[in-house]
Amino acid sequence: MYNINKKKMIDIEVIRKNYSKFSDDKLIKIVSEINSLRKEVIPILQNELIKRDLSIQIEIVNNYIINQLSNKEEEEEEECTDKKINYKIFIGELLKQKVSFENIKNQLNEINILEIFESQDDMFFLEDYIEYQRKKGKTVTEIAREFKENLNIPYEVTSSYCRELSRKMERRISIGVGIFFVALIMFILSFIKDETISITYILFMIMGAFSVIRNSMNYR
Repeated sequence: MYNINKKKMIDIEVIRKNYSKFSDDKLIKIVSEINSLRKEVIPILQNELIKRDLSIQIEIVNNYIINQLSNKEEEEEEECTDKKINYKIFIGELLKQKVSFENIKNQLNEINILEIFESQDDMFFLEDYIEYQRKKGKTVTEIAREFKENLNIPYEVTSSYCRELSRKMERRISIGVGIFFVALIMFILSFIKDETISITYILFMIMGAFSVIRNSMNYR
């Protein structure tokens, strides 16, 4: 490791000396090829340009450095966002498997799960757990208290999301009722007209009834 670092330092020093000997035209050409330079060489080039007061090239190099820093920040932000999404998926899956919050905290170890969920959009990852708890008979208030204590999600966020889920279930129930009765009417009409009764109508009635029962159980 020492030899590698020492060689790198020697290389940098050689580059510094070479740049100081280059003509202005040569430096200008190097600036035009800045994308191909090693990142540790950029400050050396920048310093030499400043010494020679090559203002246009200085601005080009400065803009390049600013863009690189900006790109790095964006990459770090994207990486951080991706990690948080993975944690949200992981926590949602564990809750779906009925793993306790205490065990989840132990599994995530050094990660603070109180900082994972940041907005109402994140509640999507907890939807299956909410449905499971509602099916067990837990109230929205109880679920909201549990999320507040274990995930630091505000009461109003959980309550709002649960209301939205309730509206979604009501729409599903309405659709299920509609499917059932349309299929039932078609079935009766076929029977009255002495037509061959299609198995399709029966299947649609079963589908409609199943949708109503399933969604009613989730949000009774």
